[in-house]
Amino acid sequence: MSTTSASPGRPRDPRVEGAVRTAVLELLVDGGYEAVSFKEVALRAGVGQPTVYRRWGTKAELVEFAIFAVSEWAPPAPTGDLEADLARLADVVLEELLTPPVHAALPGLILAHYDAPDEHTRLRAWAEEPVLAAFSAIVEAAGLDGEVPGDDVRAAFQHFLAALTFTAMTRDRPTARRLARSAARITDRALRGLVS
Repeated sequence: MSTTSASPGRPRDPRVEGAVRTAVLELLVDGGYEAVSFKEVALRAGVGQPTVYRRWGTKAELVEFAIFAVSEWAPPAPTGDLEADLARLADVVLEELLTPPVHAALPGLILAHYDAPDEHTRLRAWAEEPVLAAFSAIVEAAGLDGEVPGDDVRAAFQHFLAALTFTAMTRDRPTARRLARSAARITDRALRGLVS
């Protein structure tokens, strides 16, 4: 959802990044998170393994780059109708989570971050912060900005996103969409109940 920053040294070749991203996405669809390895990515991308190792230090970072770092993020514009706006945001986020590469990557990424909690900051920056910004804009457009304490807005967002993520991982698409709408409705009620 954002772009990666360049590191010192030789400039990054966008063709290499594109080939690596395509290779990772194909491997995820073909065999899930477990199928992604530096060796297989390098083979499919037609680059040397050291090229991949130097740019992405861990498998989790490589997968996150492929599914989050350069994806287009176009949140729906808030209208001021809290429940309807949350429902639209839930639909957009759920559809992203249900794309085959992201859906295939989620279980492995969750496990990878459980084992390496210091990597959470990168995942939050790439995948969570843009959605939080859209969520906060919805709360503001509904006139609840300042009425609901900021920590409570963030907590409501965490519950909203957790519900969508778990739903995407465990339900078929029609059920997931229905549950996403329920998450939006419950979040609407929770936020309105937090007005100070």
